[in-house]
Amino acid sequence: MAGIELQWQTQNETDIVGFHVLRQGPDGALVLNSDLLLAQVSGQLAGSQYNFVDRDVESGVSYSYLLQVVYIDRAPAEYALDPVTAQWHLFLSQINR
Repeated sequence: MAGIELQWQTQNETDIVGFHVLRQGPDGALVLNSDLLLAQVSGQLAGSQYNFVDRDVESGVSYSYLLQVVYIDRAPAEYALDPVTAQWHLFLSQINR
């Protein structure tokens, strides 16, 4: 699977509706998911684990991401995720005869 996989976890989803993943660039933030990533246990005291793969990346380029949390009764909040650099690896198998 090519791309950068982002992972996050919630502790409590009592007031969370869902999430948007944004890639921060020089011209502002670009929303990567066209549909809201719905909270798995919205309205509950439980939390969940999530992942999202950004497939539109180039090897050797560093990317910064924001996680936008959409709440039930207040404005969305954005949280910075650690910056990452896309790296491709090529594995060649060797067969001896």
